[in-house]
Amino acid sequence: MAAGRGLGRDTSLLSAAALLEYALQLVLPVLLVRLVSPQDFGAMRALLLVSVTLQGVAVLSLPRAMFNFLPGADAPRRRQVVAQALWLLAALSLVCGLAFGLLAAAGQLGGAFELVGRAPLAAGGYVVLWLLGSLLDTLPTASGRVRFQALATVTLGLVRTGVLAALAWWRPGFDALLAGLLVFAALKVLLLAVFVVRDLGWRGWRQDRAASGELLRYAAPLAVGDGLFALRQQADQWVVSSTLDAAALATLSVAAVVGSVPVLVRQPINNALLPRARLAWAEHRPADLAALLRISQQLVAVLLMPLLVLVALLAPDLVRLVYTQRFDAAAPLMQLYLCGALGALVAPGFLLAVIGQNVAGARIAAGVLLVSALGGALAVRHAGVAGAVMASAAALVAGEWWAMRVVLRTLQVPLSAVLDVGRLRRLALLCALALGAGVLARMACPDPVRTGLAWWRLACSATAFGLVFAVGAWRQGLWSDLRQLLAQLKA
Repeated sequence: MAAGRGLGRDTSLLSAAALLEYALQLVLPVLLVRLVSPQDFGAMRALLLVSVTLQGVAVLSLPRAMFNFLPGADAPRRRQVVAQALWLLAALSLVCGLAFGLLAAAGQLGGAFELVGRAPLAAGGYVVLWLLGSLLDTLPTASGRVRFQALATVTLGLVRTGVLAALAWWRPGFDALLAGLLVFAALKVLLLAVFVVRDLGWRGWRQDRAASGELLRYAAPLAVGDGLFALRQQADQWVVSSTLDAAALATLSVAAVVGSVPVLVRQPINNALLPRARLAWAEHRPADLAALLRISQQLVAVLLMPLLVLVALLAPDLVRLVYTQRFDAAAPLMQLYLCGALGALVAPGFLLAVIGQNVAGARIAAGVLLVSALGGALAVRHAGVAGAVMASAAALVAGEWWAMRVVLRTLQVPLSAVLDVGRLRRLALLCALALGAGVLARMACPDPVRTGLAWWRLACSATAFGLVFAVGAWRQGLWSDLRQLLAQLKA
């Protein structure tokens, strides 16, 4: 019982810290777009794109591997594993930072990276610090130091937001943003050093080829999947950043914020489903696993479809109010992303690892990446940023339905066993009616030349959508269905 309470407390602490850090991530762009130009903001996003992509591709999933080696290990074993991870990360970080700095110094970075190329030493140094500090994302939790992990997460989030906003206010421009990123990355490495020394001491940090090989053999297969996922998530940004200017990347970054909406709805449902799904598959009960998937997909559809449609309706006013009128062009891009999310509303890809289809999952990720990158590169030349977004959305939809086909074939069940098509059709009709009411209400409001009018138009359209959807959901018995689905998921 005490262990259960401890697990619940640790989970709550980490969740609260992650939620606060995520909120700070959302607040920071809202502040920066008011303090710096779109070009400067886009250049910062380009540098972040490089660092985040390299973190997914170049660190070989070493931080994630800590969860396999550290729990239950004694101090000498933990010291050995962490030492090898640090040696490997240091080498990889230096190589990546040096390569990026040399490319920037040689003037080989075009498109959105033009401003980044003017400060090659600082940009390369930031990449080194960022990649090395990535070990802090998992090491404290894997070592059982959850409080330190939560404290570090919150501290870094506050420092990043405060320092970047303060420097952008004091001296608007990319140089100030780059200085703020360097401060943030250096603090992350410092916190990593403090944790390592406090937890494992000063001695015993020699390089061990055998231990490094063991770590790499475990992490390398993970790195393939993580790398494909990272590239798949950021393919549209790479297409835009390599062909268009920094302002275009800034607009795309604002539009891509809505990509977190499906994750916030799906992740808790998937997390609740996964333990039972693993048990059903281990006990060779594919029919029960299909029933669990049907429940989760229905619940996701009921919660997510109206939310996506509502955000698409409000996107023009939300963008203007939150990100200022300079980013009005992000609103239609945001709506394109939301259309892709609606097309991928049924998303069983998270079950591929459970049913032993890791190879198929990697194949799907590679296919989606190829479609998104090549399709985006072709479309961006004819339709600009919108072309890259459409290619990304189409690849997302194709990937999830490809995953659905693999799941159905593995479980040997028809589509009707995992998806209530009739209920989905009725829900789509209801959302369409609510959308129509919201559009009519929006058209009846005056054009928002002032902020107050924009708030008024947003409130009117949201109210009309909500009223029509609530009445329709009551007539369809949707609320009672939702309660039943939640009860089935908890049972």
